Amino acid sequence: MCRLHYFHHYSAASSRVLALNSHGIRFVTPGPDDLGELERVAAEARAEIGRKGLYSPGLLQTLEGHLREFRAKGDAAAARR
Repeated sequence: MCRLHYFHHYSAASSRVLALNSHGIRFVTPGPDDLGELERVAAEARAEIGRKGLYSPGLLQTLEGHLREFRAKGDAAAARR
């Protein structure tokens, strides 16, 4: 299962999902190539924001660490299903 697994585990009856759907938001499962591109673009954006000085290099490292931990937990949880 992809690292974005949390996007498509919502119940269709969930009020949050229904509210988002009512505004035209749709949940999709990205393909492997799309997921890789999404992660690459997101990493570039975080680096660019850091280069512009909008947050410190230390904060970027902390953010990246939290993202790695979150994704590892998500992958582990998906493997248990």
